[in-house]
Amino acid sequence: MATTINDISNRAMAIADEYTKNNAITPLSDLQDYRLKIPHLLKQCVNENVEIAKFFQTHTFTVKRFKNILNTDYTEYEFTGIDKIFQFSGGKSYYFEVNDECSVFIEEHIGGGWVALETHQLPENNNGYTVFKGIINRSTTGDVRIRFSGRYYYRFKNVCVYDEEFRVDKIPPYAKYYPIELPDEVIEVEGIINISNNNYASESLYRLEKQRILHCDPSFEGTYRINYKALPLLPTETIIDQEVAFETVFNVDDQFLNAAVYFIVGILFADENEQIAGWSLGKYDEERARLKSEGIEFSSQIDDSMGLLNGLCGNYYTGGAI
Repeated sequence: MATTINDISNRAMAIADEYTKNNAITPLSDLQDYRLKIPHLLKQCVNENVEIAKFFQTHTFTVKRFKNILNTDYTEYEFTGIDKIFQFSGGKSYYFEVNDECSVFIEEHIGGGWVALETHQLPENNNGYTVFKGIINRSTTGDVRIRFSGRYYYRFKNVCVYDEEFRVDKIPPYAKYYPIELPDEVIEVEGIINISNNNYASESLYRLEKQRILHCDPSFEGTYRINYKALPLLPTETIIDQEVAFETVFNVDDQFLNAAVYFIVGILFADENEQIAGWSLGKYDEERARLKSEGIEFSSQIDDSMGLLNGLCGNYYTGGAI
């Protein structure tokens, strides 16, 4: 259910008989010492129960594969001292990936010669492939080319020119296994459903990289919903922004919510009220036992046994308008 840290705090204070005094709600100023500790105790409780609690979320994404006007596939090329050139007419944006020190020129044919519109220089690189992408703003209707040059051996791949114009940061990747960045809270993927045209078919042809990047099979195109187990990203606060943090909405399972409230009371009042603290920690153990008994199995991560993810992800460079 959707809840806030403030809701949890109120429930905890009620159990500890601190929510009201003299038939009135206790002023927040009188509860400040407790409230400052609650977000941190809640985070501790989440971490202790992440393997058994039902922290489910969904994320929707769309895969659209635009035509590469170069009519090349996802070939990986080698630079061995001879410039490699991709020449084309038309085209409004480009994308390619390089793995090491190089010079790459975007050039326009003007007045019988080639004029550089943009130059990309990549220094020595040991972090896999680096993405380059940008917009082509030619001055004439002449041809344009991408020229891979340099001094030393390197590799490059996924060279693409799109006929569509995008914002630089929205230029889509050109990759056989289309990469989708997942929310930071993902800890385990349960499954993916194709929701295009009310299809709702389950998809299994995907690969995961460190539970953070989803690589979609070439057959993926359309809108998909991913169901995943989440680690709730809870705010920790200073006194200044405490009340903002307390109103942050997050989703947790009702049964875990009960356990969390008992855990917080048990820790907060361990010294002040041993009876209520002991009772609360006992209730926490009961709720935690229920969570364990009702645990849900998740599909395991798909292994990259064929090495298809090798080099798929790296750094990202973007070029501005030329």
